[in-house]
Amino acid sequence: MIGSYNARYTRSQVVKRPRDPRLANLLGALSTGISDGMYESAAVAAGLDGVASAALVALLDFVPSGSVRTLSQVVGLTHSGAVRVVDRLVAEGLATRAPGGDARSRSITLTAPGVKVARQVRGARERVISGFLEHLSATERAALTPLCERLVAGITEQRLEKRNAGETPAGGALCRMCDFGACGREIGSCPAAETVAKFTVRKPRRT
Repeated sequence: MIGSYNARYTRSQVVKRPRDPRLANLLGALSTGISDGMYESAAVAAGLDGVASAALVALLDFVPSGSVRTLSQVVGLTHSGAVRVVDRLVAEGLATRAPGGDARSRSITLTAPGVKVARQVRGARERVISGFLEHLSATERAALTPLCERLVAGITEQRLEKRNAGETPAGGALCRMCDFGACGREIGSCPAAETVAKFTVRKPRRT
């Protein structure tokens, strides 16, 4: 899917296009509005701040039973910051700690209430974004989908380039709040996952 788009529009062609300040500003305002709506919906659904909500959802699909170190990377926190978030989730009865792969690590797993709240947060996120999409017709949404796929692929590649250069992208993993079923990750239709696979083959990431 992503390959077909890349075949028509190479990275060099995109870079050479003239800048469009108005479109950039509109897209910036749109992303701000969507982010504000998502954070508000997460707070209402879980009674948690944005970072704790992201950690909760990440533990649902992205890093189930992950370590504190892995979770810190996924949600873009320092190790100590991730420890504090995990402490809060455990205190709320939403997660538990268990021995990890070695004596120094701990595996973080959602409890049954934690799974329920994580799904509520993810559902609230989807409803907020779907509410914005109601302003578009079915035809417009169909046209927007491949554009979003290309943008997600482009953002993913930029973030991978940063990681390959030893830098850490702001915010952690791009897919930390995603619904893997909705994006079709398991059937190969997730633009982020497909980009990671192609990038890794073309230019192995530093470990």
